[in-house]
Amino acid sequence: MVKIILTIVLMFCFIIPAYCHSVPMELYKGIIAEDTSGDYQVYLAIASVVHNRLQKGMTIGLVALNRQDLDNFINQEYWYAKTKGVDLIKISTQAIKEVFYNNIDTTNGATNYEHTGVYPVPKYTRIMQICKIMFMGTKKEITFWREK
Repeated sequence: MVKIILTIVLMFCFIIPAYCHSVPMELYKGIIAEDTSGDYQVYLAIASVVHNRLQKGMTIGLVALNRQDLDNFINQEYWYAKTKGVDLIKISTQAIKEVFYNNIDTTNGATNYEHTGVYPVPKYTRIMQICKIMFMGTKKEITFWREK
């Protein structure tokens, strides 16, 4: 009986980490700071991009994590959304769990994205392939790229 339990414990120690990368500590903050809409599909897509980047040995790539006022911004947006009945932290952490632990990719392998409805298309994407575009209304377009 002890051998069986030990075998199961060892399987979890070695097999599970092989299938999921560790989740960056403040990823939920990065997702919220990148998009304050609380749209679950958008959060899944951002988490997918981060997961794809980490699988390829790239940096996390969320520039929003570099904000000087990140914690204040997250707190402000969280409470603003909460007044509308939206829990940004709950939605972002659920998206992270879905992507990192169930290995779901909603972006077809994207490693980069931009809110192209608001910001210009980055020059570095000229050598990349568009793999997904999300339309959510006027000025709410997000384009996803991967390497060719």
